[in-house]
Amino acid sequence: MRPFSSHLSQPRHAQSLWPGVGMMMALSISLSGTLAASQEAVEPETAAETAAPADEPASAAQATPDLDAPQTEQDSVDRIYQEISELLTEEGRPVTPGDTAVADKLADLATRCGVLANNVRSDDARAVLLSCQARVIAALTQLDPADLAATEKAEEQFKHLRETGEQIRSLARPDSQPASDYWKLTADLAEISRSKASIGLRQSLARQMLGDYIDHYAKSQQAGDFVIDARLSLASLLDECGNQQAAAEQLEAIGEVDQASPRFPAYSRLENRAQRIGKAIQIEGVTTSAQRWRLSEQEGRPVLVHVYSDSVESSLKMIDAIRSSLTTQTLGGFRIVSLRVGNAIPGSPTPPWPTLSVDLQPGGVIEQMGVDALPTLAWIDQRGHLASIGHTLAVIDRIPVEPKADEPAEELEFAEPGDDAKKDE
Repeated sequence: MRPFSSHLSQPRHAQSLWPGVGMMMALSISLSGTLAASQEAVEPETAAETAAPADEPASAAQATPDLDAPQTEQDSVDRIYQEISELLTEEGRPVTPGDTAVADKLADLATRCGVLANNVRSDDARAVLLSCQARVIAALTQLDPADLAATEKAEEQFKHLRETGEQIRSLARPDSQPASDYWKLTADLAEISRSKASIGLRQSLARQMLGDYIDHYAKSQQAGDFVIDARLSLASLLDECGNQQAAAEQLEAIGEVDQASPRFPAYSRLENRAQRIGKAIQIEGVTTSAQRWRLSEQEGRPVLVHVYSDSVESSLKMIDAIRSSLTTQTLGGFRIVSLRVGNAIPGSPTPPWPTLSVDLQPGGVIEQMGVDALPTLAWIDQRGHLASIGHTLAVIDRIPVEPKADEPAEELEFAEPGDDAKKDE
């Protein structure tokens, strides 16, 4: 089921229409702060980059298509789909982030979508075109928040996106209300990523907004795809904060995702990471101060692991952030170690705690923990098992509680396709 297109034939690239794991999840991830343009992937590349500011959208007169030209509503929809597939990735980001020419084309495309939507006769075609417009506007909100002009333009785009949502709500379709609220939620997530300075507050607001949307529409058949996208966004945000158990619950509610779906890469990444929780981790090596360090010799205490690289600025900044967090919180009774990926760069900051140099060899600690981007924080519990992993300081708050002597280490499990657990939603 794909909202808004049940009465239109599906062009081959129709799967690119919905932002879902792309746009909405990218917005929720950016709320973590460390995962914006500054984050760098380990392998494969997963860092989210922002697009350059776009010029003002073309006027309606400039963008009005030749309505006398022989074309059907399906032709109009197919043409818009094609342009979107050329300008945006399936994840909803510009194909060439930072390219002002692409940003200009997106602004023009958003205007033309609106003009076409006002000139087609069927609500089905109008709904698709308005949704295309919303997707393009949502992509344009991903601008550098440090740029004042970009911030002012983004505020206009937030307003425009909400107005498009209202237009969708007015359509005589059973899925118009969840679709409308979906795009308004997308605008809200983008806006709080700019307007709230506190990363913790941004994360809290985003979790609340996504949770409210899911709770409201979880049982609505018309909202199926939108709820799936919201669940993936929430699961990603929870994962970044180190709460793999809660993220896994959202994935369980989604059920099986087809490998051909644009949602599958994000779903698979989250599932694989959650399944690593409870697995034994091996860390051993010589520190930068020439001391032997072994995870097995940490006196049964939990260990906070910081993975970074001298070549990634954001992971270097986290060293000071961790130090500040540990001196302002009562988190006694644990060890901390940093794992530096790659060669040391002279003059780079060094952690004031034990630091080991590691590589990306198969089966090594980076692969064991499922590290996919830098910086990464992870907790290893008293038994030497991975307890949580993420990319924000919120991970620090998830210090493992010592299990009882007869309590087995917990491993997250997923129901097999067809199990009742996957049918609840």
